[in-house]
Amino acid sequence: MKPMRLKHFKRTSVTVLFTALCLVLGTAAASLAAGVPQRTHPARPAGPPYGMSWRVYHLMMAQQPLDAAATKIQALAARPGPAQRGFFETKVDASRGILTVYWHGPIPATVQHLISRLRATVNIQIVQTRYSLAALNHDVVAAIRSGRGVTSGYPMTDGSGIVLGVRSPSPRSIASIASALRSRFGVPVVATQAGPDHLRYCAAPAPPDPRRHLDASLGPGSRCNDWPAFWGGNVIRSSYDVFCSGGFGVHNSSGGTYLITAAHCADNGYRFVNGIAFHNGQDPAHWHFIGYITDVPGLHDLAVIPTSAGNRYYDGPGIWSPGGGDTYNTKIVAGQQATSLGDSFCESGAFGGVRCGFTVAVLDVSEIDPTHSYEMWSGLVGTTGNSAEVGDSGGPWFSLDGCCTHVWAKGIEHGTFQFGNVIYEGFTPITTATSDMGVWVNTG
Repeated sequence: MKPMRLKHFKRTSVTVLFTALCLVLGTAAASLAAGVPQRTHPARPAGPPYGMSWRVYHLMMAQQPLDAAATKIQALAARPGPAQRGFFETKVDASRGILTVYWHGPIPATVQHLISRLRATVNIQIVQTRYSLAALNHDVVAAIRSGRGVTSGYPMTDGSGIVLGVRSPSPRSIASIASALRSRFGVPVVATQAGPDHLRYCAAPAPPDPRRHLDASLGPGSRCNDWPAFWGGNVIRSSYDVFCSGGFGVHNSSGGTYLITAAHCADNGYRFVNGIAFHNGQDPAHWHFIGYITDVPGLHDLAVIPTSAGNRYYDGPGIWSPGGGDTYNTKIVAGQQATSLGDSFCESGAFGGVRCGFTVAVLDVSEIDPTHSYEMWSGLVGTTGNSAEVGDSGGPWFSLDGCCTHVWAKGIEHGTFQFGNVIYEGFTPITTATSDMGVWVNTG
């Protein structure tokens, strides 16, 4: 049995022997053509949605108006023009009902007007930052490319400097590097030991775990066997036996439909390339072709597979969930929203299933992957509070839209990165896909 290739990848793949995991011997089950359920918003469900505690459920309900306001502010700030360049980030405090907008320099009249209107229903505070987001991101990338052992970094959340991850054998060396870069950039620099990065795909399954029973009679409409409309959270397998998770179904302005996933899933063993074929999770004798991946590589860990993608994602347990097997449960995508510091999110990878309790802790992380020609990924979000599973790379990140049949698309699973003693679970915001590729999530 081949070992799992997990050294530097986050939650994306599983290799040839994974055939046994998703073997489809049965016939029909729930059909993908099932009708869309009636949308309801009960005041309180009988129990929290799958994967959530009551605490997380209430945080998600409380953050909805804050996220909606933050999305409008970020969308306006993203429009072209020099007046918009001062936007830094937004932060939600769901427990106190406060949205904080971090801005560098004068706030344009259009943004001030929008914030004034939003304040009728949302408590919004504005905090000025010392440096601009563009300037600090520039310094982070320059530090990574400096040849001093810096492998990752991000702007401080209050805009006062940068945090760098350094691969170094000694604290004294790290302090010396920080001092040199501080002099070079003229901004505060905090440097810490960089830990190993792990993308979430794997290339060979672990030995069968009796706690991870896989149902061998899965019909159409499951994470392993979904077609002809492919949904997020499904198993996707490349022609190089890399196993990942599909993200959300998306479309462009011309009506073309795609399944979005992580770009690092397009791994041929040496580098990330376009044109790799992907199939669903069935065994090769019965699998269904999804499409050829494109938009690889890029500055961000995002790529799309042109195919007949739907407007749902798989919810509930994953194929490796203890006592679990696969799932036919789905939720409908209401739309997409921006990401803010303090947000509470869930992730639904094909292998790990729905996991919640993630809290956004850092934004705009850049890192290099030393296994593939030092490919650099930027614009990553780091969360604390939980972790995804091997094979979840490319899977959906979401928050609730009301309760409990619809969700807001938030991002695409990347993997873990580490600064000092803190390990972050990372994803790429879904709004980045709109700015990069001109695609939006399919909704229902």
